[in-house]
Parts: sequence; C-alpha cells; structure tokens
Amino acid sequence: MASPGFSAPGGVAVVGSGLIGRSWAMLFASAGFRVKLFDIESRQVTDALVSLRKEMKMLELSGYLKGQLGAEEQLSLISGCSDLREAVEGALHVQECVPENLELKRKLFAQLDKIADDHVVLSSSSSCLLPSKLFAGLAHVKQCLVAHPVNPPYYVPLVELVPHPETAPATVDRTYALMRRVGQSPVRLLREVDGFALNRLQYAVIAEAWRLVEEGVVSPGDLDLVMSDGLGLRYAFIGPLETMHLNAEGMLSYCDRYSEGMKRVLKTFGPVPEFSGATAEKVHQNYWEHRAPTPGPSSDLPLPEEVSGCLLPLKTVLKTTGYSLTRNQNGAAEFTHRELVTASGPRGDPQTIVLMKGPGATTGDLDTRLGRTRVHVYLASALSHAGRII
Repeated sequence: MASPGFSAPGGVAVVGSGLIGRSWAMLFASAGFRVKLFDIESRQVTDALVSLRKEMKMLELSGYLKGQLGAEEQLSLISGCSDLREAVEGALHVQECVPENLELKRKLFAQLDKIADDHVVLSSSSSCLLPSKLFAGLAHVKQCLVAHPVNPPYYVPLVELVPHPETAPATVDRTYALMRRVGQSPVRLLREVDGFALNRLQYAVIAEAWRLVEEGVVSPGDLDLVMSDGLGLRYAFIGPLETMHLNAEGMLSYCDRYSEGMKRVLKTFGPVPEFSGATAEKVHQNYWEHRAPTPGPSSDLPLPEEVSGCLLPLKTVLKTTGYSLTRNQNGAAEFTHRELVTASGPRGDPQTIVLMKGPGATTGDLDTRLGRTRVHVYLASALSHAGRII
C-alpha cells in the first residue's frame, strides 16, 4: 500500500553518481520512480549507468532485486545527464550525493535554489553537516532538509531526516512518506544537532572502545567481540531504550534498579581521545598481524564496487531466507546451508566471505576469527556472474 502523500510515482533527481548516488537511484527505481542521475562529468555518468546495470542484473539473478519490477524495467527508469537544470526539471525530489564538503554542497544548493520550483524537495545526503549551514540564505529553505542514509542505502534502510530551523513540516512529511515508499526506515530528528543521532551514538561507542584499549583494559580483538558477539547482536533487533524497557518490569523499574550504577560508571569515562599515536598503531597492528592468508592474487578478489552489488545485510538474509545461525556442540557459531571461505580483501584486510548456497548445501562452521574479521555476505551466483572465482 502506498504511503500517504504520494498518489503515483513521479520524477526524482539524484545529484552525484558515486556509490551513495547509485544506491539511491536503485532504490527510487525499485519503487517505480523515474530517476535522472546527474554528474558534472559525463564519463562518470556513463560509468555509473554501466555499474548500475551490472549490480541490478546480479541482484535479479540471485533473487534479491528489490521491488515488483524486473531489472530491465527498473533500468529503463534511470537515465543520466550532466546538465543540472535538465536533471531537476519535473522532479518532485532532489537527493544530493556529492562529497562531504561544506563549500561544495553550499555551492550546489545555491545552484539548485535558482532553478528549483516551489514544490520540489531539496534533500542532502550529508552525514554530519548541519542544515543551518548547508541551506543558509536559500530562497527555497522551507523545501530543504537532510536525508542522511547509512552507506549503502540500498542495503541499509535507516534514513535520518534532519530539518533546517525554517524547513516546512510538510517537507519533512513528504520526505518521510517517500522514504517509506521506497522501503527505507526514516527517523525524524525534531531539531538539528551536530552529528545527528546515528553518528552521536556511533562516536560515543568508538570513543569508549578507544579508551578501554588505550588504558590497557582489553585487547582490540576482544573489544570488538564485545560488540560483534554481544551488544551488536542485541541492538541489531531492538534499540537501547527498548532493551532497557524489556530488561526489567518496564522503563521505570529499570531506572529504579540500575540508574545509580549507570551514573557511577559514566562518571569514570575519560576525555575525548586523540585517535592517534600508540593506540592507533596498536589497533592497526592487531588487525594487520591477524590477516588471513591470501589464497591467490588480490586481482582474483572482488573489487569494492563489485562487492557493493552483492553485499547483503546478515540480518536481512536470516529474516528472509529462513536460514539459521546456531551454535554447535563445541560452542562454535554455525550457519545452515552456507560454506565459508576466509580470505584477504583487496587491501589485505581480512574478510570472512559467506557463499550463499541453495537448499541441500552442506553446513559450514564459522571461522573462529569471526569476531576479528569483517563479514561480507555474497551470493555465490552473483560472484560467478561477475567472473570472480575465489
């Protein structure tokens, strides 16, 4: 059922043809919107369209293409251009995806402000730039907001909607409805704040993780296990506030029981780390020394742009396929119907590559280094289609 605020798909302009821009284009096309993908360099546009075709064909082949339309139908909705006025003409929504540089973005929005009508939403994908700085002085400021995705948005549904102080409520409502329509999970920030919500939470975790390693409390590898095998598994399904509410007899009971302990611990938190020096070297060496052996030339491994086309969130895979993650009699994590290969990534970083197999495939035990590696989930058929043999 369509979300309130949209009677029929219209046109969307995506400004910037990098990974985030391409991912947005795929999302909008999956919901039936006509997309104009803009880049100032025509060669970039051409390359982006080639990449989109490859990614969407691989996803269709493996059964993970979003939407009701086939890959060819979705691709027919996406066109490229290197003329900004042409890209924006007739659009109901503009999604900016240029590099995270304030002056560059301000210059772009000044151009958009001159050619936009009074109905189009002007949205930025910025991860940390405040709307009050991005959109200051624009005539169409009421139509502007930040819609910050988690990279890449085709695979991660969260979008933070952050308004300028003068953004019209209707602009936020329209963008919320659009994001719901394309399958995203929008959240509304009621006012702007430095770092928005996601990065404020993320940076708080990173800062304390850094301090614990820097102060010699825990090793880098064990620290990451605290998240990957503990908090991360919990927070992948419910957030911190819901966890508090469910942990006792509701939120009031939780606060009554644990507030003093939380405050005592929080008072021991140190200053903001420098994120450099001996601790940076220690963390780097920990992961560099624990690299998995390379099975062959690095050229035989998927390139970053190819990985993005077949990367799937583990949570989504488990929910939609019925495959299960369990523990065997030795306590090791185990995936049903998957085979695992540990390899070095394009830059020598360790990865556990999970090759999806069909029903009847053998069960493979997760490598014991799971907590110390990045896990990328690939579709075996997609990798074969890409000609990448591991």
